[in-house]
Amino acid sequence: MEKKIPLKAVRARLASVAMLSVAAGVLYLLLNTTSNDLQEYFIVIDMVRGTNFFAAFFTLRYELGSLLLLWTLPHLFTNFTTVYLIGLLSLTVKHTIFKKFLNYPSLAFLLYVMTFAHIVDANQIRFALALCVVFYALFKEPTSKFFYLFWALFSTLFHYSGIVI
Repeated sequence: MEKKIPLKAVRARLASVAMLSVAAGVLYLLLNTTSNDLQEYFIVIDMVRGTNFFAAFFTLRYELGSLLLLWTLPHLFTNFTTVYLIGLLSLTVKHTIFKKFLNYPSLAFLLYVMTFAHIVDANQIRFALALCVVFYALFKEPTSKFFYLFWALFSTLFHYSGIVI
């Protein structure tokens, strides 16, 4: 039995892939041209490479979630690829959140990439990860009286500014 996929669904998927591809290219260009913090992350990655995770945590005092990514990924990738993948993860999660909760997700994502990607995703990658959690908490309907407290604490695993929720 042949299952047909509606043309509208195919177009939506292609648009999402195209949008993420363009965002990935923009992120790559931003990291190579305008990123102020790229070399700082390279220094941090070089410091944590080959060390114990908890020794790195107590030495650098970075947030647990961000440090876990900055400690784990360099075992598999180069410094630049590590920073790029973390930025790409952040952009992909934001794109998914926008698609799930907003009426015009492509427009919102395009505006986000044009206005904030050069500041947040290409420079402040720890804040970019926390911002994913902040967006999710703000867009999702609260399910309990501790909803915002839980997501605020969770976002601080990536950057302490996530407490702003």
